[in-house]
Amino acid sequence: MNTSDTMSSSQLTANSVATPRASLILLTGASGYIGGRLLPALEQQGYRLRCLARHPDILKPKVGASTEVIAGDVLDRASLDIALHGVDVAYYMVHSMRSTGSFEDTDRMAAKNFSEAAKASGVKALIYVGGLGRDDEQLSAHLRSRHEVGDILRQSGLPVCEFRASAVIGSGSASFELIRGLVERLPVMLTPKWIKEKAQPIAIDDLLDYLVEALRIPTSRYQTYEVGGADQLSYADMMRAYGRQRGLSPLIIPVPVLTPWLSALWLGLVTPLYARIGRAIIESIVHVTVVRDHAARTTFSVRPIGVDEAIRRAIAHEEKHFSATRWSDAISSSGRPPSWGGVRFGTRIVDSRTMTVQAPAPVVFRCIERLGGDHGWYAWNWLWRLRGFIDLLQGGVGMRRGRPLSANLRVGDTVDSFRVEAIEPSRRLRLKSEMNLPGRAWLEFEVTEISSVTQTRQTAIFDPVGLKGQLYWYSLYVPHEFVFNGMLRGITQASLHEVGILDHRHLQSRIGRSQGCPSDTPSANDAGSSGTLNRISINPICKKTSIVTTKLMLLLGIPLMALLAASSLQAGPIDVPGHPQQKAVQLVHEAEYEVDHAWEVYHRAALEETVASPKLQSKIEEHLHEARTLVTQAQEAADRGDECQVEELCQQVRLHTTQAIEGSKEQKK
Repeated sequence: MNTSDTMSSSQLTANSVATPRASLILLTGASGYIGGRLLPALEQQGYRLRCLARHPDILKPKVGASTEVIAGDVLDRASLDIALHGVDVAYYMVHSMRSTGSFEDTDRMAAKNFSEAAKASGVKALIYVGGLGRDDEQLSAHLRSRHEVGDILRQSGLPVCEFRASAVIGSGSASFELIRGLVERLPVMLTPKWIKEKAQPIAIDDLLDYLVEALRIPTSRYQTYEVGGADQLSYADMMRAYGRQRGLSPLIIPVPVLTPWLSALWLGLVTPLYARIGRAIIESIVHVTVVRDHAARTTFSVRPIGVDEAIRRAIAHEEKHFSATRWSDAISSSGRPPSWGGVRFGTRIVDSRTMTVQAPAPVVFRCIERLGGDHGWYAWNWLWRLRGFIDLLQGGVGMRRGRPLSANLRVGDTVDSFRVEAIEPSRRLRLKSEMNLPGRAWLEFEVTEISSVTQTRQTAIFDPVGLKGQLYWYSLYVPHEFVFNGMLRGITQASLHEVGILDHRHLQSRIGRSQGCPSDTPSANDAGSSGTLNRISINPICKKTSIVTTKLMLLLGIPLMALLAASSLQAGPIDVPGHPQQKAVQLVHEAEYEVDHAWEVYHRAALEETVASPKLQSKIEEHLHEARTLVTQAQEAADRGDECQVEELCQQVRLHTTQAIEGSKEQKK
């Protein structure tokens, strides 16, 4: 939480009893973006909480044990009477922008139903989030509806605390996804000229602070408050700010011919937003949405952060979720439609596939730990060596580093071009690539014993930087099919050798692709389609027929040329013997490893829930992301040959990583 010492202790004491802890709070919109983030924040405050949901079964697994979930719909007055019974304060977090037809009419009817039911049920106060914009302007339909809903709620005669906000910046918010989608995918953008209009974006953390603190002020002070972040800037400036965090420099060219309708259709193609959502945002961008009334600063203790920090926190929140995700759970539950080349999680592209084998989990994991070095990668080792050679030409580490002699890997060990980022014996191994790539890459293995068989999940994860990063990944789609399928089959066969099953003449196994990944490409050892029962002959395990070889050469020709072209786009630091800036580059590599190690220490503490407090956790993430930014700056300095600046930046990195590690080790009392 962002707090300030400007409020006196007497004010805080008076405010803290405004809504007693025993009060019953109703939260609507708990399945939405802001409501979904507000839900755990209210639970942590210890209030009695009830959530209104159209589909309670979907929401119930996401709430705490003490939170009540009740079925209801703001368009069904009878259900509202039941939901609002006994409620003291209600959060109205409903907006029908996603609905078909006239969302203004739907919003109007919903607000009228809710305000009348709240009045009849004896609710003491309402809290609502609207949108910034002057009432005397010709507002967009979206902003006009937000203001009208606030007016309808006030017509009930109940105290209403309305927070009018501009763009909300947080991982998953519509504004953030719009900015990210454009910057990541379009190095050059033709934008409407009104993209230069000023806004005052607010971080989701700050908005949540306002919403929670509204329960701690007397209802006599409920009014319309304009809230925003520390910076006033345009959407073009926000895109540049995001680009700085990701090392991208988008070229933004305003043009006068793009209408909101055309712009919305374009956003629907290049960003995750639906066209109707994009159009609502675009129509709002036309207006200046900045704070003019600063009453919130004197009423609340919140001191909002700037847009750079808001974006950094949004990325940090996604990093944390990404690290904590088990792909065996996340992919199967994503419900996403098939996509060529992998499933998207935020900016990351995920290629995940599984195979089941009749062998104990420790045996399978032991075979996984043998990867790399003289042992190789179980299949298509010449392709691994070719990719390593290309990396060496660019000054990267290639595949020359080998692996430890010990059969057991530890965090920090090198495995050819990878480094061990996380390991759970007989359970999970995550390797991070240290090649020069237009992005970041991981290779992860999970082993799960199910009855008498073991399922091995192999997941390749790529976090592309900009358009060239995405071109790089998709150009390697065909080689990945051979390499990843072959590696997983090789691990399975090695496991069967370990337990002696390969004494039989034939074996059967099943290989499957995660939802969202193609399943009809031939594997390294079988021309049949994946996802079906395949019979593998054990005698010629490494035998490749001339037909498969011919197909391979035809399929790999164009992708390998694209690989070379995409690799040449990556202007990473040079790290070959004899390079004039070898010392500076080595410092950068060491600093990057320190950041990765600090992230691993923090992730382990976060997953085990041992970090002393949420405030400390947020501080640790700030240190880590500042360290990432400094490493990027150090790489740029190394490219320029500025060794003094590299040393200075790397020292700052070390300070931040030290703070992060020490904070991660600070235990809860």
